[in-house]
Amino acid sequence: MITSNNFNVVSNTKIKHYPVITITDKLSYVGEGDWEMTKDGLLSNSIGKGDSYAFSIENASNFVYSTDLTFKIHEGSASLIFRSNRDMNNKESYIAEINVSTHKCKFYRWQKNEVLQLINEKEIEATKNEKYNLKVVAYDSWILFYINEMLIASTGDYVLQYDDKGQNTFIGDGVFGLLNKNTKVLFQNTYFKEINNNFNPLLKDIKITSSIGTVEDQSPFVSTEPIRIQYVDYNASTIKINTSKMNDNAIIEIIDKDGKIYKEDEDIPVELGINYISVKSTIISDDKKSASVIYRMNVHRFKEDNIYYNEQYRDQYHFSLKEGWANDPNGLVYYNGKYHLFFQFYDDLQWGPMHWAHAISTDLLHWKEFPIALYPDANGAMFSGSIVADIHNDSGLFKSDKGGLIAFISVDGNGQRVKLAYSEDEGITWTKLDKIIVDWTEDELKSIDFRDPKVFHWENKWFMVVAGGPLRLYSSDNLIDWEPESNYPDIDTECPDLYPIKADDGKIKWVLSRGGRYYKVGDLRKVNGKWTYLPDDEYKTKDGLMNFGKDSYAAMTYYIQDFGTEANPTLPDIIELNWMNCWDDYAKIAAKKLEQDFNGTFNLNLKLDLKKEGDTYLLMQSPIKKYEELRITSEMKQWENVTINKNNDLLNDFKSEKYEIIATFYPSKSTEKVGFRTRVGNDEETLIYYDVINEKIVIDRSISGKMLSDIFKIVDSQAMKLNADGSIDMHIFVDRASVEVFAQDNTIIGANVIYPSLNSLGTSVIVEGEEVKANITIYPLNGIWENQEK
Repeated sequence: MITSNNFNVVSNTKIKHYPVITITDKLSYVGEGDWEMTKDGLLSNSIGKGDSYAFSIENASNFVYSTDLTFKIHEGSASLIFRSNRDMNNKESYIAEINVSTHKCKFYRWQKNEVLQLINEKEIEATKNEKYNLKVVAYDSWILFYINEMLIASTGDYVLQYDDKGQNTFIGDGVFGLLNKNTKVLFQNTYFKEINNNFNPLLKDIKITSSIGTVEDQSPFVSTEPIRIQYVDYNASTIKINTSKMNDNAIIEIIDKDGKIYKEDEDIPVELGINYISVKSTIISDDKKSASVIYRMNVHRFKEDNIYYNEQYRDQYHFSLKEGWANDPNGLVYYNGKYHLFFQFYDDLQWGPMHWAHAISTDLLHWKEFPIALYPDANGAMFSGSIVADIHNDSGLFKSDKGGLIAFISVDGNGQRVKLAYSEDEGITWTKLDKIIVDWTEDELKSIDFRDPKVFHWENKWFMVVAGGPLRLYSSDNLIDWEPESNYPDIDTECPDLYPIKADDGKIKWVLSRGGRYYKVGDLRKVNGKWTYLPDDEYKTKDGLMNFGKDSYAAMTYYIQDFGTEANPTLPDIIELNWMNCWDDYAKIAAKKLEQDFNGTFNLNLKLDLKKEGDTYLLMQSPIKKYEELRITSEMKQWENVTINKNNDLLNDFKSEKYEIIATFYPSKSTEKVGFRTRVGNDEETLIYYDVINEKIVIDRSISGKMLSDIFKIVDSQAMKLNADGSIDMHIFVDRASVEVFAQDNTIIGANVIYPSLNSLGTSVIVEGEEVKANITIYPLNGIWENQEK
C-alpha cells in the first residue's frame, strides 16, 4: 500500500508490471488517501480522507485518455485529471468527474486555483455494479468528455452546453492524473494514447451538397470547432455530406435528430429552418484504442425566395439580416473599397450563444450577406468587438507587409476576455490566436464585465477601450501585447467607442460614446505618464443624450484609417451605426409576436460632427448623404412658406410606406404642437411632433400598430428649445417598420420601431393651437432589396 502527504514523493512501483495501468511508469501521490496496486488495477481508498491524487510524470498535448471505474461504495466521486501542472499551490488542470452518490458528472478547470465549471452539472444513468468508463479526447483547444461512450461535454458545442462556459487561454499540455474524493474506487485499463498523423479522428473539412437545390457559400471549416452553419435554398430538400479526413482510416457516422445513421454521399432529408446533423468521426488503433470527435452541422433550409425582404415588418431601406437573431454591430471597417458590417448573431429568433455574422457593401446602402465569420469556441461565445486594418503589419501576423484585418472579440463565459483573430482574405476566413490577449482576471478592476473592445490608432500607438461595466483604456505597439493605461470605475457602459472629431471651431475633441445612448466630450492625453480620457467640465458629471427613442443601441463607428497625431491629424469622416432595438422586454419577443423569421434591423448610418454652443460641444449625428440616392425625385412634393392650420389637408394625396420629410416650422405665438402623423390608417398612426408649450420633441407610437408590450407603448421625448430664430427643424425617415427623426441641426435624434398595417400609408401635418408657417419637402424613397415587391 502506498500513502503520501508529500506531492514530491514518487512511488517506485513500476506500472509496466501491471499492464492494466498504462498511463506511466511511475505515479506520485498527494493527499491522505491510500493507493494500492492490485492484480485487478489501482485501488484507491479516500473514505473520510478528502481529496487524494495520483499523478503521472509524462506530459502530453493531444491525446485520448481513458479509465474504467468500479466504485466500491455509493459515496464520493472519481475523476480524470489531464494537462495538469501538478502544482497544488497554483493548480492548472482539467478535470472530468463522476459522482457516484448523486450520479452526476462535471467537467471543469482549475485556473490559478479557481474552479471554472465548463458545463452545467449533468445527471447520468446509474449502471449495474456502478462501473463506468471515463474518456477524454483532447486536441488543442477542443476537449470532449465521454462517460460510457456518451458525449457529456465538448468545448464550443452550444448544442450540448447552451449556456456560455468559457475560459482564459486553454491549457495546452501537462501531465495525467487520477482524483479520488471521499470514495473507494478501482481504476482499470487506464491509458492515454497520443493523437498524431497515424491516430487522428479530426476532420479537415465537411462539405454539404445537394443534387436538387442550391447550397450557399460555406463558412471556412475549423477542425477544432464543433459547430458550423450551412444555408441551403428552399429547393434543397435533401442534402449530402462528405468529409475530408486527417486520417483515411477514420470511420464516419452521420446522424440526424432522430438518431438515423447515414453514410457519406447519401441523401439526407432536411426540413425548413434549422436541422442539426451530427458527424461523428472515430479512429481505432491496432491495439483497439479508439478516439471519437463529434461535429454539429446546422443545415438551415430557407423558405421560398419571394418571401424574403417582402415581409410585413421588414424595413425597406434599413439593413436587416435574412433570418435569425441580430443585435450589436461589430467589427465595422472600411478596407480596400468595401464596408464590412459584422454583427452579433444567433440562428434563432431570440438571443443565444453569440456568433459574428458578416455583410459587405460598397455604398453603405446595399449589402450582401456572407457566411458566418466567427463561431463560439473553447474560450466562450463570440460577444461584441471591433476590427482594424493592420496595413503595416504591426502585429507580425501577416505574410505580406501590406497586412490585413485584425478582429478583437470579447469572449463570454465564466467572466469575459478579449481574443484576437486575423484575416488575410478581407474578412472571409479568420484565424484565431490561441492566446487570450487580456482576461478579466488580469485587469486591474477585476470586474467580470470586460467586453466590447474598440481599437483605434493615435500618436503612433494602438489603443483599446473596453467596458461592459467600468470603462478601461489599454495601449499596444503590436496589437498583441496590451498594457493598461487608465480605468474609470465611475463611467459604466456597454459598447464603448472613443474617437476624435474636429469641431466647428477647429479644435480636435474626443467623443466617448456610451453604447450609443449617451456621450461625453473631452480630451485624450497623458496624465502622469498614462494616457487618460478627460471629459470637459460640462461633461464631468453629466452626459449628452445620443438618442431619445428606445430603439437605437450599441453604436459603433467604422474603422477607416489611422487618426494620425496631435501635430498631424488624419481624421476621416466618422460614420456610426446602431442596432435598431433595445434590451427592454419586447426585443426578444418581437419575432414571435410578429410571426416573422428574422429579429434584427440596424439604424441609418450617421456621420458624426461637433458644434460648439457657448462653452459646450454638442454631438451632431446626420444621415449620410448616400441616402439621398434613394429619393424618387420625380414624385417629390414641396411647399415653401405655406400657412398651415389644424384643419389642413396638405398631405391628403400622399400615400407611402417609406419616405423622407424635411421640414422647418415657424410657430405662431399661440401654437401648441406641430409635426407629422405618419403611417396613418386603420385607426393607426405614429406621431412625431414638437410640443411648444412643454418644449420637447416627441415620438408617440402608442397606437402605431401592433403593440408588443406596455413598455413599447410609452411615449418617448427629449427636452428641446426652439432654434434661435424661433423655428423648429425636423428631418424624418419613415420606413415600413421604423421612424427616425433628426432635429436642432442633428444634435437631437430619436428612433423607434413600429409595426403598422401594410395599408396604413397616410401622412398629415399636425398643428394644434394657432397656425404655423412651414417649408416642407417630402420624398418617396426606393428600397435596397433586390427582390422587393414594387
